[in-house]
Amino acid sequence: MDLSSLNSIAQSMVAPNKGILAADEST
Repeated sequence: MDLSSLNSIAQSMVAPNKGILAADEST
């Protein structure tokens, strides 16, 4: 797992919708 992945998960826990979008854009 990279820091980006952990960050995405953290964001996902705070805001699921934004977390998913952020993870999609990050990839």
